[in-house]
Amino acid sequence: MPCESSQLLFVIVFSIIILLLLVFIFGLLAKLKKFQVAEAENRKAKETLNVFKSMSHIFSAAFRIDIAADTFEELIHNKIAQEYLNNMACAQEKLYQACNAFMSPEFIDEMIRFTDLSTLEERMEGKDAISCDYIGNVTGWCKAYFIIDDRDADGKIKHVFFAVRTIHDEKEKEESQNKNIAAALTAAKSANRAKSAFLFNMSHDIRTPMNALMGFTEFLEKNAGDKDKVIEYVQKIKASNATLLTLVNNVLEMARLESGKTIVEEEYWDIRQFNETLTSVFADSMAKHGLNFVRSTKITHHHILCDTTKVQKIFLNLLSNAMKFTPPGGAVKFVMTEIESNKDGYAIYRTVVEDNGIGISESYLNNIFEEFSKEHSSTESKIEGAGLGMAIVKNLVDFLNGEIQIESVVGKGTKITVTLPFKIASEKDIDAPLREAKELQERDFSNKRVLLAEDNELNAEIAMAILKEAGIIVDRAENGRECIQMLQDAAPDYYNAVLMDIQMPIMNGYEATREIRGMNDPRKAEIPVIAMTANAFDEDRRNSLIAGMNAHLAKPIDVQELFKTLNKFI
Repeated sequence: MPCESSQLLFVIVFSIIILLLLVFIFGLLAKLKKFQVAEAENRKAKETLNVFKSMSHIFSAAFRIDIAADTFEELIHNKIAQEYLNNMACAQEKLYQACNAFMSPEFIDEMIRFTDLSTLEERMEGKDAISCDYIGNVTGWCKAYFIIDDRDADGKIKHVFFAVRTIHDEKEKEESQNKNIAAALTAAKSANRAKSAFLFNMSHDIRTPMNALMGFTEFLEKNAGDKDKVIEYVQKIKASNATLLTLVNNVLEMARLESGKTIVEEEYWDIRQFNETLTSVFADSMAKHGLNFVRSTKITHHHILCDTTKVQKIFLNLLSNAMKFTPPGGAVKFVMTEIESNKDGYAIYRTVVEDNGIGISESYLNNIFEEFSKEHSSTESKIEGAGLGMAIVKNLVDFLNGEIQIESVVGKGTKITVTLPFKIASEKDIDAPLREAKELQERDFSNKRVLLAEDNELNAEIAMAILKEAGIIVDRAENGRECIQMLQDAAPDYYNAVLMDIQMPIMNGYEATREIRGMNDPRKAEIPVIAMTANAFDEDRRNSLIAGMNAHLAKPIDVQELFKTLNKFI
């Protein structure tokens, strides 16, 4: 018995020792695991700290917040808040107090809601990060972030990063872009309204001369035997034609300027010619309107190089407006003065167009250079126009490196001042047009033969009549293919030139010209080809030259320009 008791006691003691040993081992393993988890968390925290420190150029402040413990750890040092943060007790209190201390007043309530840790779980459901913009009372625009660091086994947030980034420059850029977009949108809406008004007014302004054309054409047909009435109706038809052509030309000119494809075509000009042009164009019209037309010039350099078409268009528009908007008994002044130039080889002209007409309201002066704009419709003012004249003037003045100023008082009149620089012409420039004029006077087109490619019957009839009157023999082709065939069938040098329309059936003018240039007979391949077309843009002129044409004339045909061009080539 004593032996069995001793054995039992040994077993019990041994078992207890084994059990204690197991408890110790398991405890040791648990501590080791806990140490490993803590070590992993410390390692992760260090890695996170390094990440945020590497982003210190992006974030101005960053903190790691323990949601359960309501504590925080500063990851990126913030000099502004450092002294204040050292006195804080907990994360939530720190955030609330920071809102009141650092936020602009209008953002405090919004940021207090954003930094509420008690609602963070709900607000970040299904999200890794949330953000909110605010204005700091020291830093300007900033963006605050909550970024999840980790969650517990149940998926609840354990740690989050709270970071702040200054976005003041970005916000200013964004606001500037938004303003630009808003301004562009406003401008687009304004342009659309103006264009809608333009189409409405244009419809009226086109129908008015069209009605006159149709009416007087019928009267002309019925009274063909009455010479006086025929002359009267023809004059009125011409006036209606001029009105229509002005409307179309203004629309085309505006489209050309907007496309950015307009070019300056400088040529010699004697400024005294301009006064003669004004006299011939406006003297009678001003007198018929009962207006006193006063002109004066004080010029030193009369011979200049300039784009005469554009310059004349500027002042013809201004004088036309002055005449239209000045009641009978009024006066229109045109005063051109050469002022001192600070650039060698250039003369500067300051031109004033002044009237004592109805004037322009102060509110409309701000919009006077807008396309399609009119202070009053033609129905109200009884004055025709598409509302493009002043927009064209402004674009042309800017294009020629000039300046324009407008002063106006309703009921008293308008004063427009245009300043333009021009190159001073050399002796060689002055002699060239004199030689050209002499050549034109001595021209003789007798027995010259021209091939006219024109599909439109009326246009062909007019062109052939003009050419035959000058002694030119004319053959006509109705399309490009027929033009090629007639040229191939003819003997070399039979035709002296080809007048080529562009838009024709079967084969257009560009295609026909390219085929001509590819002919085997060099005399036929090198025949002068002159575009005579309604395609009137500068790019149309360039396309003609690219296709191989020698010159480009736009319809309606300027007879003098036509013979000037023919004289050059034949």
